[in-house]
Amino acid sequence: MGEGALLANTTGFQNVAIGVSALRNNSTGHNNIAIGQDACSQSSGSHFNIAVGSDALVFNTGSYNTVIGESTLYNNVADSNTAVGEAALLENTTGGTPSGSGTGEVGPNTGIGAAALFSNTTGGANTALGFEALGSIQTNYFSTAVGFKALVNSTAGNNDAFG
Repeated sequence: MGEGALLANTTGFQNVAIGVSALRNNSTGHNNIAIGQDACSQSSGSHFNIAVGSDALVFNTGSYNTVIGESTLYNNVADSNTAVGEAALLENTTGGTPSGSGTGEVGPNTGIGAAALFSNTTGGANTALGFEALGSIQTNYFSTAVGFKALVNSTAGNNDAFG
């Protein structure tokens, strides 16, 4: 529903697209839900994703991701990440469980709060809860930050901060 929604769909099935260009280039992906302008618009073969918000999961090739908020997981190619809040995990590319990698999998990321894990690109198994929590971390693993700007300037992994 919406101009350009599911425009390129060929063999994809059980998809829901609501919004201008939602799931626009999906051709073979299935069991996706995209709500919002350009949500999953460049995704073509991903499966079991939920994207709610303008520009959510735009360039996604991963599967099993759940995002709510504008520009969440914008460039994602990994599986099983969760992002809630404007620009949460915005820069994430392969961070989390790399799609189809079979090796080097450390676990998905969870970012809840506006700009949580904003700069993360390839780091995995990170959990951020709060505005800009872990906002500067890019490639590190196993950090947990809870609270307003918790570990916002940290660039190292294996850190925990609460409060």
